[in-house]
Amino acid sequence: MKSFAQSGESCLSALFLFKYYLNPQALPVFFFGILIFALGIFLFFRDRKTLLNRRFLYICVSVCFWLVPTAIGYCAVDPHTAKYWFRLDNFSVGFISINVFVFIKEFLGKKINWADKVGYAFIFLWGLLILFTDLHVSDVYRYEWGFFPKWNALGFVLLVFFFAYMMHSKCVSC
Repeated sequence: MKSFAQSGESCLSALFLFKYYLNPQALPVFFFGILIFALGIFLFFRDRKTLLNRRFLYICVSVCFWLVPTAIGYCAVDPHTAKYWFRLDNFSVGFISINVFVFIKEFLGKKINWADKVGYAFIFLWGLLILFTDLHVSDVYRYEWGFFPKWNALGFVLLVFFFAYMMHSKCVSC
């Protein structure tokens, strides 16, 4: 499957409404993505000065930008458009784990160090590879309920990063 650049089609073409249908399986995913975002906004505006609230908002934004593009990918009528949205959702997944880790450190009163910043830089650069190449999301599977992303072998890197930070979050809290 060609990327947007290779097909000559603009990334903006994924925004056309005729490229989607109302998929009932996508509605709960979309609803909870928006609900989690609203929860983060609500808590952030209760006390904007608290760094802990800001860190929680970052988690909620990451989860929202994982679930909402996933739901939109489920609603796509063609594999090319679905792949675009699944790349966007995979970009966000890595930020969930690092944001949870930094939130826990903040909650425990521990300092954010250079290694945490390197983690953010790594996942951002990896996310750019996810967005603009076929090295991670190579294609999509077609099911009766919609599309689902097909990962290449390099998808394993994102899983290792995600679970390493989640396990490290558990260890920091011990």
